[in-house]
Amino acid sequence: CTDLEETLRIIKSSTFLQVSKGSYAGAVDMAEALPLLPQLRQLRLCGNGIGDRGATAVGTALSTNTNLKELDLSCNQIEVVGAKALGRALSANCTLEQLELTGNDLWDNGVKGLLAALTKDSGMTCLNLASNKVSDEGAKAAAAALSAGSSLRILSLERNKLGAEGAASLAAALAATSLMELRLGLNFIGDEGAAAFAEALVTNSSLTELRLERNAIGDEGAQAVARALALNSTLSSLHISNHTILNAGRAALESMQKERQPSLKLKL
Repeated sequence: CTDLEETLRIIKSSTFLQVSKGSYAGAVDMAEALPLLPQLRQLRLCGNGIGDRGATAVGTALSTNTNLKELDLSCNQIEVVGAKALGRALSANCTLEQLELTGNDLWDNGVKGLLAALTKDSGMTCLNLASNKVSDEGAKAAAAALSAGSSLRILSLERNKLGAEGAASLAAALAATSLMELRLGLNFIGDEGAAAFAEALVTNSSLTELRLERNAIGDEGAQAVARALALNSTLSSLHISNHTILNAGRAALESMQKERQPSLKLKL
């Protein structure tokens, strides 16, 4: 038998599989062999450089797969074509719960193609889109998916190019979602974006963790968030460390943390 057939024989009953970095052919083979691995629940193909061709192969397998729960495709040179192929697959798959796409090249159009499938009928609860060159347009697509009743509970858009406009869209979407963790560290939302989240926090009752570190937020944004926390009893973890937050903003946040202790973990 071939090496692939022997590998499949060995791992047929496995629930977890990781394909070593740098093995493009092996990664694509595993994707195409998913129908032969009914017990597999977690598949990690990160760092294999599978590109759009590999992502399309994974998408084809996902469209009929009903067993896989977690898929890691981080750092794989996936671009818009691959993202759209994955999006089409997700429209037919309601069992995948976690998808890691950190460190690819999706840009805004890739994110739009991917997220068009995340409706309330999707089973996706955790999506990581960090480091994908996503700007405000991509953030708006994420906000639209959340507003449409997406099942997402954890969303990461860290280390992208989001500005105040994208932040405002995501903040507004919080009113129509059950999102629990939103990670936006290392973007460019500024005081305006922080103020948008402050407004959302006043009425939001689902979000437990919010990450806004290194976002060019100053005293004005920090004070707005601090005031909102006085009216919010759900948020339990706030990461808002920014070197642009000076004495006034720091004092406001620290004062609010003292009032909320031990229910609020603040990283400033």
